[in-house]
Amino acid sequence: MYSTEDYPIGELEKGYVEDQQAYRCLFCAEKVAKGVIYPVENVLYEDWRYMEHHLESVHGSVFDMLLASGRDHTGLSDQQSKLLALIYEGKTDKEIQQALKIGSMSTIR
Repeated sequence: MYSTEDYPIGELEKGYVEDQQAYRCLFCAEKVAKGVIYPVENVLYEDWRYMEHHLESVHGSVFDMLLASGRDHTGLSDQQSKLLALIYEGKTDKEIQQALKIGSMSTIR
C-alpha cells in the first residue's frame, strides 16, 4: 500500500509509478516489465496500457481506491468522501442532497 506523502499527485492519479525497467501498481505492488506486450483475451496491450488494464480489472477506479484508503491518507471526513464519490458518479445536486440528507442544495454547491 502507498502513503500519499510518498508520491506526487500525478502518480497517485495514475495509480502506478514508473522506473527505468517497470511500472508498479501503488495498490498491490504488481510489476509490469517495460518493453513487453501482454496478451489478454485476444487483445495485445503495450506495457503501460497493460498496467492500466490491471488497475481497472483488479482494483476498479483509482478514484475509488484513493477514497477507500481512508482519512489518514486523504484527510477527508466520511461525509466529504461520500460527497466526492457522488459528484464523481455524476449525481445532480438534488440527488446528492437526498443521498446525504443535507438540508439545502446551496450547501452542496
